[in-house]
Amino acid sequence: MIFYGRQRRILVAPSAMADGPSLDFISSLPDEILHHILSFLPTNLAIQTCVLSKRWRHIWRNTPSISLECNEFCAHKVHKTLKYHKARKLLSFRLDFHFDSDLIDFPGGTVTHHRYFAADAWIKFALSRHPENLSLDFCLSNYKKYMFPDKFYATSSIKRLHLALNNCTTLIPRSKVFWPSLKHLCLDRCNIPDESAAKILSGCPVLESLTLTLCSVLVRLDLAKSIHLKRLEIDLKYSGPKEIVAPHVQYLRLKTYSRPCSLVDISSVTEAKLDIYYVEFAKMDYFLYMMDLKIVAKLQNTEKLTLGAIFLQALTLAEFRGVPFPMLKITSLTLETKIFRYIVPGIARLLQNSHGLKKLTLHLMKCEAIEEMYLHSYSDSRGLEFGIFPTSREPKLIALFIEFLLGNTKTLETLVVRLENNLDATKFEELLQMAQTISHNYNDVSILVKQNTYPKDFVHESRIQNLGKTSVAFVISQILRKKRLYLVLLRSTSLLGGTLICKVEQVLFLD
Repeated sequence: MIFYGRQRRILVAPSAMADGPSLDFISSLPDEILHHILSFLPTNLAIQTCVLSKRWRHIWRNTPSISLECNEFCAHKVHKTLKYHKARKLLSFRLDFHFDSDLIDFPGGTVTHHRYFAADAWIKFALSRHPENLSLDFCLSNYKKYMFPDKFYATSSIKRLHLALNNCTTLIPRSKVFWPSLKHLCLDRCNIPDESAAKILSGCPVLESLTLTLCSVLVRLDLAKSIHLKRLEIDLKYSGPKEIVAPHVQYLRLKTYSRPCSLVDISSVTEAKLDIYYVEFAKMDYFLYMMDLKIVAKLQNTEKLTLGAIFLQALTLAEFRGVPFPMLKITSLTLETKIFRYIVPGIARLLQNSHGLKKLTLHLMKCEAIEEMYLHSYSDSRGLEFGIFPTSREPKLIALFIEFLLGNTKTLETLVVRLENNLDATKFEELLQMAQTISHNYNDVSILVKQNTYPKDFVHESRIQNLGKTSVAFVISQILRKKRLYLVLLRSTSLLGGTLICKVEQVLFLD
């Protein structure tokens, strides 16, 4: 059976609709499967399925996942939802808690409590259901400090924890931290002193990945005792650690701003991704690219390296300043950038100092970069001269850039070009022919050109409106592309020439 919607066809097993649109195929599925399906929806949408039929009336109550958004005007609804939810074990619990008022009506608008009382109650509810994944996003006005209950720091079920605190509270455990199952920890905009970080890390004996995004107060991040920690991701735009000790980390993603960061020990890193936030012209100075080269020098044993556009621009300025560039042992290099002349010298030096490079990926994409007019003024003021760079249009410009890359490497075996902005069929075919010619001219280096094929007409989030028993059918379809499971909501079914035609109303990504 073929369903048409938004110029995309979705195949569904013929048996699912063998008896026509009146057959409620999905309602005949076991409760466990229905719970699994609803676990991918926000809880307020899952609740709305109760109007479909008696079969659906209580299904949502045992869904092993809760996902709620709350402000001071709907706190009583959250309380009511949790009151009627019956699952004894949760796979995930997510709460977005954004309050401007200190006092809220909770529950039912009959009793007034402080917002921290509500937060405590909901967190304790979540912990009582032993969730494996816990996500809390707090945004409290007036920056009044909220202290997590002691029980929050002592739970054995959590394997993945995400805290986004918008710098409205400081993580200060008042008791010993006990997260024996925690493997993935993400802290977003959290105030976390060095002492608290040390206490939290000591209570996570099996921690495998750590993500810090704009975390203030923290000065020194010491991961020497976290022997299982293999993945570290840090965003240092305005705040974050100034020193990082991570001798066991194997994957490092670091995005900095115009502030220094010292990598004391990252000796085990085999894969790294580095970039810089947009930097104003006034802050583009000597320390910026010196800092970048110090970071690169610490990665001399890294095998896989990914660099962003502004990082490449900083390397270019370092090259024209005559700053010594370290030798690298990378075998795979990815450049996430657009094509413009102020990255050329930096890339050239990078390739020339990577004698063991086997694979190069050029990911042409929209990205932040320092405007060329500023860099031109910067280079002129310091007497730097950039060579003339061609201004040809695509695909000729891409072909010229490919030749530039190959001309600066001697050991390369594979070059992958990923185009985020798709060329039309004619230009793409022209680029493929150019790439084939270039490949023969450079010792038959394998050149692979890829277009961005992600479906742009699918939506990642949707809202179910006006659910009714007869107007909505649910169809579950396994789609091989990207190994994703889609939940497709269908409306306006009709028969046309013996073929069932359904308008695809919404498409939800379920993974």
